[in-house]
Amino acid sequence: MRSTLLSLLFLLLVSPIQADHGTPHFYNSTRENGLAQATVTSVLEGRKGFMWMGTAEGLHRYDGYEFKIYKHSLRDSNSLSNDHVTALCEDSTDHLWVGTFVGQLNRFDKRTETFERFEITDKDGAANRYPITCIAYDKDGSILVGLDGGGVVTIDEHTGEQEHFSTENSELTNDFIKSFNTEANDLGFWIGTVQGLSLFKSGQFKTFESLRVFDNQFVSDVLHDGAYLYITTIGQGLQIWNSKTEELRSIQPPNYRGARFMNFIVKDRSGDMWIGTEGAGLLRLHEGHFERFRNDAYDNRSLVGDNVRTGCTDSRGMLWFGCVNGLSHYDPSYHLFNLYRSFEYEGESTNSNVYCIYEDRRGIVWLGTLSGGLVRFDPKTGERRVYPILRDGNVETKAVRAIFEDSGGTLWIGSRDEGLFSFDRRSEIFKHHPAGEDVNLKTIRCIYEDSKKRLWVGSNWGLFRYDKRNEKYAVYASRYQRNNPIYQIYEDVTRGELILCTFRSGLHLFDIKKEAFTVLRHAEDSSSPSANALMCIEAIGKDSFLIGTYGGGVNIFERDKYKFTAMTNLAGLPNNVIYGILPQGDHIYWLSTNDGIVRYDLMKGKFRRFDLNYYLQGLEFNEGAYCKSSDGTYYFGGPGGFNTFKPADFPVFEQPRNIVITKFKKLNDEVDLGQSIMYTEQVEIEFNENLISFDFVALNYSQENSYAYKLEGYDGEWIYTGKNRTAYYTRLSPGTYTFKVKAAGPNGEYGPELSAMSVIVKRPFWSTWWFIGLTGLVLLLIILIIFKVRTRAISRELRHRLVDLELRALRSQMNPHFIFNSLNSIQYFVLKNEPKQAYGYLTKFSNLMRMILQNSRMRYISLEAEVSWLQTYLDLEKLRMENEMEYIIHIDPGLDRENIFIPSMILQPYVENAIIHGLLPKETDRELTISFHTENKKLICIVQDNGIGRKRSAELNAERTKKHRSQGLRLTGERLEMMSVPGKSRAKMEIRDLQDDEGNVLGTQVIIELPILKAQDVKPSE
Repeated sequence: MRSTLLSLLFLLLVSPIQADHGTPHFYNSTRENGLAQATVTSVLEGRKGFMWMGTAEGLHRYDGYEFKIYKHSLRDSNSLSNDHVTALCEDSTDHLWVGTFVGQLNRFDKRTETFERFEITDKDGAANRYPITCIAYDKDGSILVGLDGGGVVTIDEHTGEQEHFSTENSELTNDFIKSFNTEANDLGFWIGTVQGLSLFKSGQFKTFESLRVFDNQFVSDVLHDGAYLYITTIGQGLQIWNSKTEELRSIQPPNYRGARFMNFIVKDRSGDMWIGTEGAGLLRLHEGHFERFRNDAYDNRSLVGDNVRTGCTDSRGMLWFGCVNGLSHYDPSYHLFNLYRSFEYEGESTNSNVYCIYEDRRGIVWLGTLSGGLVRFDPKTGERRVYPILRDGNVETKAVRAIFEDSGGTLWIGSRDEGLFSFDRRSEIFKHHPAGEDVNLKTIRCIYEDSKKRLWVGSNWGLFRYDKRNEKYAVYASRYQRNNPIYQIYEDVTRGELILCTFRSGLHLFDIKKEAFTVLRHAEDSSSPSANALMCIEAIGKDSFLIGTYGGGVNIFERDKYKFTAMTNLAGLPNNVIYGILPQGDHIYWLSTNDGIVRYDLMKGKFRRFDLNYYLQGLEFNEGAYCKSSDGTYYFGGPGGFNTFKPADFPVFEQPRNIVITKFKKLNDEVDLGQSIMYTEQVEIEFNENLISFDFVALNYSQENSYAYKLEGYDGEWIYTGKNRTAYYTRLSPGTYTFKVKAAGPNGEYGPELSAMSVIVKRPFWSTWWFIGLTGLVLLLIILIIFKVRTRAISRELRHRLVDLELRALRSQMNPHFIFNSLNSIQYFVLKNEPKQAYGYLTKFSNLMRMILQNSRMRYISLEAEVSWLQTYLDLEKLRMENEMEYIIHIDPGLDRENIFIPSMILQPYVENAIIHGLLPKETDRELTISFHTENKKLICIVQDNGIGRKRSAELNAERTKKHRSQGLRLTGERLEMMSVPGKSRAKMEIRDLQDDEGNVLGTQVIIELPILKAQDVKPSE
């Protein structure tokens, strides 16, 4: 009897079903984004949190953004012995053991990033010739090495002493070793071979009679879980052995080609088993069923390849899979929303664009679609039954817009084009309830039964009350309700009124007794609704409401005061279009929007957005398509189906751990510290190495991390950078500093864990005692030479200081002028009631100010930095001119933007002059072109406009032009004349008036010739 029950259980395990709500999103890495070779042979999580991968072309370290690759070098005996890596293992001392295809073993020291080679020998002392297939670390200090034909070798990690085991001197089932797996009760290691399975502990092998069946099977992997041993084979699929009863059951995989050829098995935190196959993709044993996931060339979230060779689960519960085509990883913590997107009728897919969701008293959820009829969804089984057409005689429709079950148990259906229907769920018959010919009741948006069991219908043409007994409609319409959809009806029982959310004329309060409307519409008043298009309403407490709008964000409506308070994207709301609102407790609300689902904490005023990474049906949702069921399940629907979730089941997102500094750079070049930066606590730099940077990352492999950093001794407060993972510093004074970085996860909260590194800026050599003493002695002998050299140096320094002073003068002149114009523009947008434009302008303006402050410390900046801030500056000017100006910045593709330096803000006066005096007087067709190229070993910068020309500009505004040139262009011209770098050509500037053949003015062109300066040409102090 017991055997029969077990057999039935295993049959259930292999019943293949496809659950679209369970399809994982994979994040893939291939040759195109960092792998040196696409065939991933092994995957391992290190203690520091990095992921390590073996490929056919080297060892890879991955931090979630970049791969660091270690390869063999003929000239470096401390490099990897061979690039074809086949096995990885980490020991207790944080060393990484690396096995190769040619049979060589390496021990990688993560601190020094060097490889030590271990020569494996056979029993006769000859060099090993067999590929290494697997490596394991034993707690007794031994390294186990599996060879493909050479049996098992154990190596003492301290002495290096080796011991060999094969079929000749042990009970090993075969010399072709395929896997090592720890025995669950710490009794040793399960060893899988091409002909069987055995247990190994301290040089002893143990076999089980019930496992003799594997003597003729290729055992690829073993997973010991509780009392069960899950065994994958090549050709025989999955088998499960009960270690207590020694009973073995063969589990037949789904009938897919290659599904019986299984390479490995891993278990995730939820208890599901994941199996990689040779050609059939990835199999998941989930809730008693096999699910298969394959590569889809048209879906970049699908598995990277169907040949899945290796896999592991990391400490965060993330799953990693190595394929022949690359690396895939899947984060179950992002799988927060169940997704249903497929509706079928008689084997054919129907429309899955969901426009309304409703739960009846039996716990059945009903969905209305755009053109696929009515759908019955059973949450317990996941079954979806489609009624594609609502038909009663000659009347039929496929578009359902509203669903409601009244107190008598009748299910009412509102259609888009044929009015009201009722549905008998036993007979599955629809009945049409037509209105009179003089009543426009074709499109129904909502249905509601009040406390006195009166049925109300909201349509595109007013409010209707339906008398179910007499089958007659009463029409109630205000002067605003013609072609004005009513999206939701809410009853205020205390006041005896219905609150109506309309799409074109705001909020309507309908006094049921007086049959009178009070209309609250958007006005030039902060206490009125922020928009007239209202989509949904939800009560807050006794006399307040949360209202979702189309374009106006969320409104808090205080009924007793007739007061509205808006929460928009200016307050942090991710999107201003709110389709549905569902409450969770007293102050948490869930919103469906045009940009995902948002969790709104009313008490804290905080918003958290969930996007496609969390398995949403799409970023855009639909009005009316939301519901909270009796068991606490939330439903939101949209064009791509619908999502379900229980907020109570949401995992608590851990704050990022393993925050590491990954790179330290000088002038954008990574510095060789002599050891891994993860083990470096302190770095020293010279006083004149004045451009340094730090790269950092939190090793939780989340794209939603935010970062903050601080250089103690320089920064007074933490600098919050969002997703940016690099910090730059220039011109640090001699002294000791401490760089610190911390991170926040998806919930936006920063944890206590951080990474730190000390930075010592050395004193200049001339401030040391020995240099002062030596200088004093030498000064007596060569005073005249020193005097001349110092005179020249002082003269040159004063000259440069003069240029700096003039540059500061230019900035002090430009900045107030620009700030004044910008603030006027912001004020202009505010006065025009265009907060979105004002907010965008203000954001760009703050970014530009930050760039100016950052670049103002340096005399020379890279061409890339100059172009970046010019783009921001021109974007602001374009916005200020109401987009009546177009600009183009063209850079010769051959230019190295990062390694070419030019004087800071050298082009801005010419650009500003072109805009103000050339383009602004024009009303239309304003064009500005800035280009960069090289010619005769010079950098040519051209600023060209199609403005009115210098002559006409002088006539229109002579005084303004005169002042502008004297303070802006004159100073910039003098800077060009005085700029001199030894060995480089001098800077020049030329202004040309552009004319056609007939002498008509075409604009003005400014040509600036600059010496090509690289990093080595610019002094550190500059």
